[in-house]
Order: sequence, then structure tokens, then C-alpha cells
Amino acid sequence: MPTIRDPIRIGKYVKLKNRLVNAPIYRCFGAEGGYVNQEYIDSYSTEARGGPGMIVVANTAVSKDGVAFRRMPHISHDSHIPGLADLAYQIHVADVKAAIQLFHGGIICTPELIDGQVPVGPSEVPLPFAPGLKARRLSDGDIERIIEEFGQAAARAQAAGFDAVNVHAAHGASLIMQFTSPVTNKREDKWGWDRLLLSKRIVKSIREHTDPDFPIIWRISAEEYAGIEGYGFEFVLNELVPALEKAGVDVFDVSTGGVTTNEALAYLCQPVYFPSGTLVPYAEAVKKLTKKPVATVGKLFDPKLVRRIVEEGRADIVQLGRVVTADPDFPRKTLEGRDDDIRRCMSENWCLQTAFFAGQRAKCAQNASYGREREYGTLKPALTKKKIMVIGGGPAGMEFARVAVQRGHDVTLYEKKSRLGGLVHTACGFPHLPTRHLYNSVSYLKRQMERLAVKVVLNKEVTAGFVLSEGPDVVVVATGSLPHWPDIEGILKPIVLHYEEYLGLREYPMVHDRLIRRKDRVGNRVVVIGGVEGAETSLSLARSGKDVTLVEKTDNIAKGPYLLDPSRIQMLVNEYVPEAGVKLKLNRKALEITDDGVTILDKDGNEEFLPADTVIVTCGREPNEFLKEALIGKVPQVVGIGDCLNPRNIGNAIHEGAFWARQV
Repeated sequence: MPTIRDPIRIGKYVKLKNRLVNAPIYRCFGAEGGYVNQEYIDSYSTEARGGPGMIVVANTAVSKDGVAFRRMPHISHDSHIPGLADLAYQIHVADVKAAIQLFHGGIICTPELIDGQVPVGPSEVPLPFAPGLKARRLSDGDIERIIEEFGQAAARAQAAGFDAVNVHAAHGASLIMQFTSPVTNKREDKWGWDRLLLSKRIVKSIREHTDPDFPIIWRISAEEYAGIEGYGFEFVLNELVPALEKAGVDVFDVSTGGVTTNEALAYLCQPVYFPSGTLVPYAEAVKKLTKKPVATVGKLFDPKLVRRIVEEGRADIVQLGRVVTADPDFPRKTLEGRDDDIRRCMSENWCLQTAFFAGQRAKCAQNASYGREREYGTLKPALTKKKIMVIGGGPAGMEFARVAVQRGHDVTLYEKKSRLGGLVHTACGFPHLPTRHLYNSVSYLKRQMERLAVKVVLNKEVTAGFVLSEGPDVVVVATGSLPHWPDIEGILKPIVLHYEEYLGLREYPMVHDRLIRRKDRVGNRVVVIGGVEGAETSLSLARSGKDVTLVEKTDNIAKGPYLLDPSRIQMLVNEYVPEAGVKLKLNRKALEITDDGVTILDKDGNEEFLPADTVIVTCGREPNEFLKEALIGKVPQVVGIGDCLNPRNIGNAIHEGAFWARQV
């Protein structure tokens, strides 16, 4: 029985020391102009020290007209070889094999990234990221040029010292898949009659430009998820895999989904709602069909699952994506059985949102060192040991304590509740909605508090007087945020709950001196006021059998600081909420709450009454900065971090904790 610890060959001669491969994930770290910079090298060098068998460097453009992302490395000219050689060397010096991904973006490119030219494609189809424009249909001559460019790019990869190439032919993001898909390839010539012809010709070109046994890894989308026009898994199994195996592909890298539809996007970058190992069955089916090694990928955060995949023969290689962004030492820890020491990804997808959708340097919500490896890689001991009080045990407070203790400071963390974690418990608490992976951030930080013997005091609400009596050198205020209660007539009526009370996470006196009822008082007809958290609250209620109406003053139920993941938003808004039967009242303002329901007002001034047994308020949060303001000028240093400054997401909280712990 094989295990992830066993070596494996790709091609005839390249042997990986284990079955774990760091998957190609675009990170927007390269220099402008397509050259490799030190930041890019540092990122991959850190991953190499984490112990995988191989690293696949992501998305290098083979053509000037194939550049789809900002700061994307190029491999289209010999001048790129020196930087790529430095990168390959830094991976190799850690005893890790290096592959590089060859990429042409085709129709997902934009004119601004390709010198103002119209992006090219198989056919004149609309450009998904350049509204109002259509792709320029490639001529036979252009296609032959691109085939040659793939071959030349592979030759440069080999000259730079890479052990293999990974050809990006997936996700609707590559020109190769755009030729494979009937959605984008509407040609009536040989390139349309045989939608795999371009793929086969590129394999042949790579073989002609490199050593005969230079390994070719081929990344595919096993399912397009592009509606009835798109190809399905049957096409992949019956036509694509056999054709590419015959053409000479050495390894099948089996992904799925893409950028063409909302559903495809969710399968491409699986949100928190999806179970672990969502894509493994696709690789398992491909493995039954081919004698070539098969790699799987996609939300493989559980080291036990990673080990089982190979042991059960479901795939030959396990590719690790976002999880090594969160913890670059994941491979080594998994191989050594140090499961509890892993900082597991939580599928919050901040990395993908920042790099792909915002065009910024990728950021990991949990790993503040990602992209800042040289700056943050080594913790410098504190020059002066300080007595530090951290007030608040959410992600911001725990991350500060984790780093500050390692620097040698005397840190005590105070939390007014009986458990650590802050609002992450809220995000994970929706019944009938699988958001539990968000708790991975808290699990890791709690273990670090124990491992580092951080002094933690629970059930302690800290006052300014208590702080002054302790005489700290530094006070770090991480008290989070408070629910915002909108100015609506009737907001104090017994019919009204806050969404945290529905979750059973809070029972507190509000502006009126009595305890508000808890979730067991939720009636059958429910009106939810406010989007973002309201969208997930409404979905949770509807799935539990309630008749739910969601009232939102804008036209967007998912725009807010806590919900940034595009794939999660797409699933929530376009699939889950409609399927659950939630009735939406958008661009409506709640005017008055009575004992029997809610009166709402549309933008034209028309009123409507919504009968309700229960009204749940989800109208955002406000910073809890009272303690910080009370202490300024009374202790040597006061630092505010996280939601007490401004309610945002887990990533902002952790990054601020990591930053300030390095400054004090």
C-alpha cells in the first residue's frame, strides 16, 4: 500500500521524495514586466523548506498576448531565464523538485495587460473581464505561433533548471481550455472539429523543444460547470484523458470548475461551505482510466484525509494549495504526524480575493508572513522585556500574544467570556450552514496559547481601573465590536432579536434593562432586517423550516466587511438563498416594527406590511473602543487592533495582531 511518504516518479527519471506537491497558486508577487523578484523567490523558498516533494510555480505567461494577471511572471523571452533559474535553484537547494506552469490567458486577458490589444480566443465570444468587447478570433498562423511559444517556453523552463512543466489547461482561464470548451470554441475548421487538437499539438511542441523525457504535467478541469453548453466529466474520461495520454502527457493534474459561471467559480476555489476533498472523486475516476500518475487538489486541509487519499489509492499525488499558504510547513508536519501543530486553512479565500479579484499582492488571512517572508520570517527578540496586557481573546488578541511571547515579552491575555475565539464563534454558529472551517483559525491560535504557555485569564471583564492597578507597560485593546441597533420605531419590542441571540451565542441586556429572548423564541414567520450576516441568518432559518423574508436597504445582500470571498458570495446569493425560498425585499427600508410585523418603505415611498412572529436584526457592528479611549494617556502605550478599530474580517484582525506584536 503506497503512502504519502513514498517516492514517486513523474516521467522516466524525475523522482519526487514524497507524494506531496505544492500546487500552482497565483500570488501577484512578481515584478512589473514579468521578471522574477526577490519577494517571489522568498515566497517559494519558504515553501520549499516546508518539505514537499515538488513545488509547481504558478502561471507564467508564454506569450505577450497571454498575460492575464498583474505582476505575472513571464517565460516568453530568454531574458526571463536568469530570474527563473534563481527561483529553481532556491527550490532545489531545499531538496525539492521544481516544476513551472505554462499559461496563456486567452479571453480572460484584458487590453490593459497586453499593451492595449484585444485579447485573443478561439472564437469571437464576449470577453468576461472586458465588458462590451469580444475576443479576436485567432488565425491559423496565430495558433501555430502560440503552439511554438509553448514549446519555446518549455525549453526555457528546462534551461532554467526546472524538472518539469505543468501546462495550464483548466478553469476556463487558459486558452487551451477555451479551445477544449464548446462554450468558447465555435469554430468550423480543424481547430473546432477536433477541440483537443490544440492540446495535442502543444504536447508535441514541448516534446520537440525539450529532452524526450522532460515531464509534462497537464492540469485539467474535469467538469466545466458552464451549463448545458459546457463539457461534462464523460467527455474528459472518454476523450480528453485518452487523447492526452496517447499524446505523451506524463501526469494528470485533476482540478475542476472555472471562471465562466458562478457554479464553476465555486468549484474552482471551494468556499467554506464545501466539504473537504470535494474534488477527489474526479481524480479517483481518472486514476481508474490511466496508467499515468494522477494528482488531486482542492480543499485538502485535513492531514488525515491527505494521508488516506494515497493509502486508499484514490490518487497518486496530493497537491496542496491554500493550506501551504496558511502554513508552509504543512507537508513536513503531515509527514511527521504533527497534525495538531498545523495552521489549517479555513477557506476564507482572502488569498484569492486579494490576488485574482483585487489585483493586489495575495494575503493570507491567517499567515501574516505570506508575501513578507523576509520581513517577518525571523522573529527578533525584544530589546526590552515588557509587561503587556492583551484585552480580548479573539483572533487579533491571540495572534498578538502568540508573537509577543515568542519575542520574550511578559504577556497576559484577558477574555471576558468563558472561551477564546471572539466573533469567529458567531461566523461558525449558523445551524444548517457548514461554516465550521472558519474555526480553524481559532483552533490553531488556542493550541498556540497552550504550547507557548501564554497566561490566559477567562471570565474577566477588564476595566480601566483594573488596568491601572496592574501597571502594564503596554495595553493591547482587542475588545472587538458591538452589535449596531438601527433607529427603527419599535426596535425594543419583544418580537425583536439580534442574530447572535438566534445563534444562542449571546443573551444580554441591551438599551432596555431586561434580557432579550433567545433562539427558542423564534416563531415560524421571520423578517430579517439587514444583509451580509442577514443573508446567512436567513438561509439558516429557511433551512430549519421557517418562512423567511429578508429586508435590505440596498440591492446587495452580501456586500460587507465579513463576506469577501467571491465564490462564497456566489453560492450564497445565486444558489443557496433562492433554493431555500427566502423572500427578498431589496432597496427597502424598515420603517416600523409592531407586535405583528414590520412596515417597510421602498425608494418610491410606497409602504408594505410584512407579518412576522419574530424580527431578527442583522445591521452590522460598531467598534468597541471605550476601553481604549479610557486608557489613552494613562498608561505608557495603548494599541488598538482588530474590530475595536473598525469591524472587518478575520484577516485584518490577525494581520494587525502580527504587526503590532513585532513593534512593541
